[in-house]
Amino acid sequence: MTYQIYDGPTHISVCWRGEDLSERGTAEADHYPYEGFDGRWHIARVLIQPDTLRGMGIGSGLLTRLKKAVRTYGGTHLTVAPGGYNMDPEKQRAFYRKSGFEDHSKDGLMICWLREI
Repeated sequence: MTYQIYDGPTHISVCWRGEDLSERGTAEADHYPYEGFDGRWHIARVLIQPDTLRGMGIGSGLLTRLKKAVRTYGGTHLTVAPGGYNMDPEKQRAFYRKSGFEDHSKDGLMICWLREI
């Protein structure tokens, strides 16, 4: 397995490749400063393919690396709005809760405060 990080001040991608070229994953976040508060980043996606690899810890590994990279750019918290990729939103919410995210609003937004990682 190979992890690669592509990062910059406004976008971070963490990529994973398995033994087979069809085995791949990505976790991506974008910087969204607002109202003078510069530490907000939003997760665009955490995706593992093929689906049979889900639940094996690969997504957690990607997300851990993404959190660390976001902190290096001064990120103080990550937000995510689970849903998409033909997955059960409750399974996605459970994945993010396991990774330290909390329900934040009635519209489904979740938040993770990036304290010491």
